Amino acid sequence: MQDSTVPFTLVDSNEPCVIDVGALSAAVSTLTDRRKARGRRSPLALIMTVAVLAKLAG
Repeated sequence: MQDSTVPFTLVDSNEPCVIDVGALSAAVSTLTDRRKARGRRSPLALIMTVAVLAKLAG
């Protein structure tokens, strides 16, 4: 399995952070969906975008 990470810099938690959701969605849309057909109810890009935003929100 090949892992890749997107380079980023950490910001101070007291400073506001702007996230380009369109760029995030474009980045996760390049992922390969390995789920079987019966498990695909929502697009993978949508699930991953929401998961990343939820994780960043805490």
